[in-house]
Amino acid sequence: MKKYFSRLAGSFYDLGVYRYFIKTKTSQAFGYFLVSLLIIGTLVGWFSQRQLLPLFKERAVNSLDYLRQNYPSDLIINWDGKQLTTEPQIYHRLELNLQLLPLFQAPAEPAWPLIYVNSQLDAPQALTLLTQEEATILIDQQAVFALSPEGDLNRYWLEDYLGDNQFVIDQQSLPKWGDLFSTGLDRLLATFSWLIIPIVAIGLTMVRLLSSLFLAALLWLPASLGKAVKNWRETWRFTLVLMVVVEIIHWLARLLYPQSSSIYALAFWLLSVFILLALKPTN
Repeated sequence: MKKYFSRLAGSFYDLGVYRYFIKTKTSQAFGYFLVSLLIIGTLVGWFSQRQLLPLFKERAVNSLDYLRQNYPSDLIINWDGKQLTTEPQIYHRLELNLQLLPLFQAPAEPAWPLIYVNSQLDAPQALTLLTQEEATILIDQQAVFALSPEGDLNRYWLEDYLGDNQFVIDQQSLPKWGDLFSTGLDRLLATFSWLIIPIVAIGLTMVRLLSSLFLAALLWLPASLGKAVKNWRETWRFTLVLMVVVEIIHWLARLLYPQSSSIYALAFWLLSVFILLALKPTN
């Protein structure tokens, strides 16, 4: 472990670390990368467990409070096992700006309303209404229509998710539904808190491993022309080691400046150019 941490620290300032991994066996570079990403992923998962899950719960509870305070006194929402309807007639068309909810607040983004209509729509009608209203989610009596980022319309039947159990939501019953939601949220987060660390650690490692193959392919030609590496395997070993450094820089930047955009790609390519030029043999 002493050698591992020595090389990890050296990868930030010592070109000898990169020369070593470029010339060593691929299994050693891969093992170094795997251990490093699992450690980083575990730390990120732990941070998410300690910071992000409580923040999510707080925003969800605040969103529930917002709905309680702003729920119309005469609005009745009814699910009879087949259809979702609203009364009185004034509420046969509803629009909710989701950004008003603390859970979805994003002031820099344009509004994306959720629309409900007390009627049954087919797909063309739903797409037309979503386009006219510049919305992404539409609910009718039987289904939820949602636009994908690519502009495709997806339909999800309410019966598949709400089942055939009948219920009514009005201002008097809203506290009961809020308590049920809070209880369910607590159970969900309690279960997920045990899973988030291995999910993040393994998921991050797998995503970066696949990315390393792609980045090494892009880097191989310019790196070989500069004679810093001789073949693709050497390029991949170099990429694996550099990605550990970039990963650490990326998450430190996110920790210190959480509102900033990701610097991962910029850091990777800038460091690649700088290090490969420094490794280029001189005549």
